Amino acid sequence: IIATLKRKSAADAAEQAVQQERQRTHEELLRISRAVDDAGDAIAILNAEGRVTYVNDAHTDFFGLTAGELQASERHRRLFQKPELWEEIWRTCEEGGAWSGEVEMRATGERLAPTLCRADAIRDERRAFLGVVLIFTDITQRKRLEEDLLYLANHDSLTGLHNRRFFLELLQSAVDKAARGAHSFLLYLDLDKFN
Repeated sequence: IIATLKRKSAADAAEQAVQQERQRTHEELLRISRAVDDAGDAIAILNAEGRVTYVNDAHTDFFGLTAGELQASERHRRLFQKPELWEEIWRTCEEGGAWSGEVEMRATGERLAPTLCRADAIRDERRAFLGVVLIFTDITQRKRLEEDLLYLANHDSLTGLHNRRFFLELLQSAVDKAARGAHSFLLYLDLDKFN
């Protein structure tokens, strides 16, 4: 009877440990799920056939399409301004690599939006290819700021005309082209007492 009680106690302890591990795993998955759902970046998960199985709220807001609307084969591919780029991204992930770069995407309202895109392969414990996770970061604001800074660096703030820095860069480019055999001309006007 004592041996049976010990076995029963050991079995109960093992069952309790399994239940605790399941609970811990469930809580961890819930935390991860909430983190992905609440992420500010647009996230999509595609299966091995290239069909969308999940998108977070940020993805739906950015692209204006739900996971159900993206279920149609090739629909996600057409969100890329250059769809041929999708083939490169998919191939890179299938071969075990990760892809990242700047791409223009068709966002809500068919506007072209510059994004940073990261694509990673999803693999099982035996390294079999299960799909791809895509993360898009909208960099529209950053691009505008870069353009504004470039404009300010090359133009006079009062007149809006090109400044000396721009002229020197243009002159250097012309000198470099002339060194390679291209013909360039420079017209220099010295205006005295210009009113």
